[in-house]
Amino acid sequence: MNQVRIVGTIVDEIELRRRPDGSETASVALRFSEANGTILLFCMGERTRHLAKFRPGDAVKIFGRLSVNKQNHKAAIIVEEAQHLNKQHESAKDREADEWNTARKFQQHAKVAGDHRWATRPGVR
Repeated sequence: MNQVRIVGTIVDEIELRRRPDGSETASVALRFSEANGTILLFCMGERTRHLAKFRPGDAVKIFGRLSVNKQNHKAAIIVEEAQHLNKQHESAKDREADEWNTARKFQQHAKVAGDHRWATRPGVR
């Protein structure tokens, strides 16, 4: 199997399924070309959460492995990681985590002033 990095748009709703053994799978079509070029994205187990957060129309970057179905000879990507390309489409929880990490990073590098402000830029009082 080949490593794949592809950018595209989610076409349909994510199809989540539970197998008889209790494991979960997720699949969806990804449009990567204006000329109706689509490919199936598929993942199992813990990685289903990577696909479950997307909605139709979301622009995404997919990292995974290319696979070919032995029965119908169609290509699919087995997803290892998926990222939003447009920050406004991320969930509120993801945005909150990013903002908290940014604020924390700033706090670690900021100079704490004697007045009641929590931090100032160097040379500013």
